[in-house]
Amino acid sequence: SAGPEYGLWPNATHGPMVPADASLRGGHHVTGEALPDSMRFELQQAHDFMPALDVERSGSAADGITLQWQPVDGARAYFLHAMGSRGDDTMVMWSSSEVGNAGPELITYLSSAQADRWVGEKVLLDRDARSCTIPREVFAGDGTAVEPMVQMVAYGGDSTIQQPRPADAPAGWAPEWQVRVRNKSTAMLVPGMEGMAVPDARDVAGETGKDQVKRAARGLLRGILGR
Repeated sequence: SAGPEYGLWPNATHGPMVPADASLRGGHHVTGEALPDSMRFELQQAHDFMPALDVERSGSAADGITLQWQPVDGARAYFLHAMGSRGDDTMVMWSSSEVGNAGPELITYLSSAQADRWVGEKVLLDRDARSCTIPREVFAGDGTAVEPMVQMVAYGGDSTIQQPRPADAPAGWAPEWQVRVRNKSTAMLVPGMEGMAVPDARDVAGETGKDQVKRAARGLLRGILGR
């Protein structure tokens, strides 16, 4: 979580949708209360938005589910998580990790060092992984099949950019600012909506296809967690 000494984007109050062809490459000047005017920096290709994560599902909970995806440029690791409810009081969760307590909180940004370390510890799938299978026993083990919601993340790298030291900087000079850029690409498969188109353009109500998928997922989670 960002404290008062940090500026965070995107954030809870300012995370606007950007076009599919948007890019962060080029010069940036961040302004705002208490920010130094010197906060100007360049972002390169390595800092740009990652490509979309294209994951496809085949099979069913009754027979076992196979998840396959195309490689994402810049990805260092992958992680998948699935959840569904059985009956009124049971929530079933599965993840691609070989560590049993890895849950949906991993669908977030990770530093390059953390991602690399967790690949080595089998918490995350490595960059060469292209598929993963959910055994039928997970969501149909008691004979009642539960079609789960699946989330996936591709972890990119991270970079730190610091104010350059001026040529005439005095002894004891310290930078006024530092920028850390972290990248990820995510995808979500909601039961019954896997084939739904997710356009980038906003409709007249101001809601995108991605918003609709997220709203449906929130409804599913409320149903699961409210039991």
